[in-house]
Amino acid sequence: RPYLILIYLIIALWLGGARAARAGKFLVPAGLVISGLLTAALAVEPPLYAALLIEMSALVSIPVLAPPGKPVSRGVLRFITFQTLGMPFILSSGWFLPVVVVDPLSEPIVTAIVLLLLGFAFVAAIFPFHTWLITLTGEINPYAAAFIFFIVISNIALFGINFINRLEWLRNFSLLYSILGMMGGLMVLTGGLWAAFQRHLGRMLGYAIQVMIGSSLLALSLGAPGISANPSSSVGIEFFLAFFLPNGLALAIWALALAIIRSHTQDLMFRSLRGLAHRLPFSSAGLLAAHFSLASLPLLAGFPLYLSLFTRLSASSFLVALFSGLGVGGLMIGALRTLTILFSNPEGRIAWSITESRFQAALLILGVMLLFIMGLIPQTFHSLLNISIP
Repeated sequence: RPYLILIYLIIALWLGGARAARAGKFLVPAGLVISGLLTAALAVEPPLYAALLIEMSALVSIPVLAPPGKPVSRGVLRFITFQTLGMPFILSSGWFLPVVVVDPLSEPIVTAIVLLLLGFAFVAAIFPFHTWLITLTGEINPYAAAFIFFIVISNIALFGINFINRLEWLRNFSLLYSILGMMGGLMVLTGGLWAAFQRHLGRMLGYAIQVMIGSSLLALSLGAPGISANPSSSVGIEFFLAFFLPNGLALAIWALALAIIRSHTQDLMFRSLRGLAHRLPFSSAGLLAAHFSLASLPLLAGFPLYLSLFTRLSASSFLVALFSGLGVGGLMIGALRTLTILFSNPEGRIAWSITESRFQAALLILGVMLLFIMGLIPQTFHSLLNISIP
């Protein structure tokens, strides 16, 4: 129930900004269809059939990512290819995994778990199958790409939790949570380090999304020795749900600001964006606020959650916490480099002006205010969703 509240609240925020981002006429209808399919995926019986609904949602998203009359980008082709390749692995693992297991380390069970992990790695853009994510955000409208990613990947994660929760021996299999923690730490580390040296704002958004995926895996790894059906009794699920709203809001603001910037520039390379904040102040401020929030800057929405997450990780696995901290630090360096480029004005040659429309400016101001409010009083939002984060 808390997740359904979150998903439709986030969808309302995303669809409300579709016009300002000029994301195309297919985003709103496709977004409503995708939300219905993915909500059904959480309730379908048996849960294994949810994989087919997730594949249908990926197919429905194609008109959003590649509108009719425009060439299909490499990122879109990779996206649908990886989504389709992941389904056979997930379905076959479900057929092989028994309900009751005596020895979780027997050869058939290990094979089934490997198939399951491979399937989710394909569909959830987990390293090393995340290349489509970086390509996609650098080639098409950032708002459409970020929306499809967020709604599809988030529901894939919930499908995975539901799948694991149905098998008692699997949710009590401690090695699974160690694998999630290592994969999450690797995603955060590599995404943050690449973001620190990136010179294209679209691809930098892709690396930030990679860090988001990694932080979600780290959150779920805290569910050991088991993920419970009741969110209030599982630290991993509580952290996952708590990350959902601030990350979704920051991603929406970042994608909206980037889409506006993209409509006013030739490309999103740093060389074309020098001093752009003097012409697009609201878009630049919104992009930077969202970037710093995902990099856990104090006073913004992401900081309280990352602080709690790293505190718990350091107690269970100091090495994973260290690598994850380095990744988030790399994302922070990328934000500082972006700040320097956007506000640089050699010899004062660029005069201040406002190019955004009033609607665009109002959405960005509202979003940034919410990021600060959620960073200052996070307990209020957690209590509304029956989530308790220490």
